[in-house]
Amino acid sequence: MVQDPRTGELKPGRIEQPMRSVRYPSSEHRSDLRESLALLWRRKWSILAITLLVVGLALFVSGRQTPIYESRASVLVVPADLGSASDAPEVLNMATEAQLMSSVQVAEIVAKNLETKGGMDLLRQTSSVKMTGTFRVLQPTEMTMPMTTWAKRPNLVRQEAEATPPAGQAPPGMHAEPMKIIRATDGTTVWMQQGMMPAQALPSAQAAKMLQDSEFDSVFVDYRAKGVTIDLVGVEKLNGRDVCHLKVAKKGGVPQHYFLDAETGLEAKVSTEVSQEGNTVAVDTELGDYRKVEGRMVPFKTRQMVNGQAAAEMTIDTVEFNVPMADTLFKMPVKLGGS
Repeated sequence: MVQDPRTGELKPGRIEQPMRSVRYPSSEHRSDLRESLALLWRRKWSILAITLLVVGLALFVSGRQTPIYESRASVLVVPADLGSASDAPEVLNMATEAQLMSSVQVAEIVAKNLETKGGMDLLRQTSSVKMTGTFRVLQPTEMTMPMTTWAKRPNLVRQEAEATPPAGQAPPGMHAEPMKIIRATDGTTVWMQQGMMPAQALPSAQAAKMLQDSEFDSVFVDYRAKGVTIDLVGVEKLNGRDVCHLKVAKKGGVPQHYFLDAETGLEAKVSTEVSQEGNTVAVDTELGDYRKVEGRMVPFKTRQMVNGQAAAEMTIDTVEFNVPMADTLFKMPVKLGGS
């Protein structure tokens, strides 16, 4: 005897459960799935190239800044003797005084950051830099690849990485072969090349962003003359250490947040937001393992967080300054048969 779960009555035999239909994907749906996977795989290289740019330039910029501040200043606010009503000055604007104090603090923080980089004379002699290292992608599929960056005054940059899809990860019909990714600018044209595909100029929005970030000197150099606004947000804790939080805004650019170690003055983290296909992505680049190379401080390790998740890491192997570089290295290759 068994109990019918629907009526509660005891009945002999076995209760037959209602049949539920199972719908199997059609061959058309399976084909659509394969095409979607292949599309995502192809787009991965574009996403990876953007990641290479963000991490590589953040690491590169941090190691090549030229100091411009050599002195310190302070502002003393003294209450005025108001005297008679006719001689009384305007009421003290404490908001203005606070701005002055903040401006002085920013100048001191920037001066310390730049001074730590090696000294004005040495860094002014820097005309180019070449870095080699290893780039490790953590999301969505882990892979490791060699990477090389060249940079030359005033704003020439070239980055190369060779990526091999992990075995068994390529979609059906695609081979796991090494692919070289190149992204560069000659100061005017920003271009990208993937594998054997012809080089292509990037869309104007992406190009403008890279041109803005490819300036050889850092955002801190002569920032007032460049129209860059830097505000001191405050002193905070990062990994147990005090850091000075600076909000940096270039003209027409997305604000960036620099976290400078209060003791050394060096960048510990740079945060910003990147827009991709209508979505806003929070990108944090953590810098560390600073070493002195030819008198200049360079971070040998970086880690990139995207929306709070570890996305990529980079380890520098070699750094060379004032390496001869022809301008043609940064030019977009001319298509065969084209002008």
